[in-house]
Amino acid sequence: MSVVFTYKFNAPVLLDNQLQICWANDNTIKKGDEISSTTKTVIDSRKPQPKYNDTNNIKQNSMNYVLYEGKVSITFGWTDDDGITEDDLNVYQKYLEDQMETWTWTADFSNKTAKAEYTYAGENNDWGEFPFKYFLDTSTIKMVAETENTKLLCIIKSDADTNYTIRQRDIPAGATVTVDKPTSSVCYVLFSQPVEINGSAFDKYTQKKLTSASVSVKNTGTIPCKVLQYYR
Repeated sequence: MSVVFTYKFNAPVLLDNQLQICWANDNTIKKGDEISSTTKTVIDSRKPQPKYNDTNNIKQNSMNYVLYEGKVSITFGWTDDDGITEDDLNVYQKYLEDQMETWTWTADFSNKTAKAEYTYAGENNDWGEFPFKYFLDTSTIKMVAETENTKLLCIIKSDADTNYTIRQRDIPAGATVTVDKPTSSVCYVLFSQPVEINGSAFDKYTQKKLTSASVSVKNTGTIPCKVLQYYR
């Protein structure tokens, strides 16, 4: 697999020896930074990638990256060997339209290219699945920062065989919500903005193991806060 990786992250933080967490490096990110693959990606050769609605050419991605500020584009390019059909593009467009986030989609089937774009707006006032969970299974995929403040979170499991359920939501600036612990033995929670948790202040880019049944969380930042939970 050939990869282009110019996007800059902070040094990784290892949470409970289970999750490697890298927030964007606020001082070095710039418009045009990219993370791309120029050959078809195989996430785990030991097992097949889950398909979206049994569509062969739409498969679950590695679920490593989450946008929490700015704008990102994801461009798919394919060859005849990839077998992408116009129906695949229509199904994928419908998948994006059904997301909690507002994506834009353009496709040029004759030139074998399509692009999805998303500007983070903090739209998710309730829990939903991992954003942009499925990709077109194409030979090339390129994710590009479209603004100077495009901020991405990268999360990698320490053990690839450990299965987590992932959910996410947003907290508007100044708002307070109750963050509950799903039924699980282990739950981790991450916040992209400064917050108060049960009245105690925490800086942005806080990640914690959630042990209480629920906590009260106030977003003390000036923009929406992305919240993610990994649990099992």
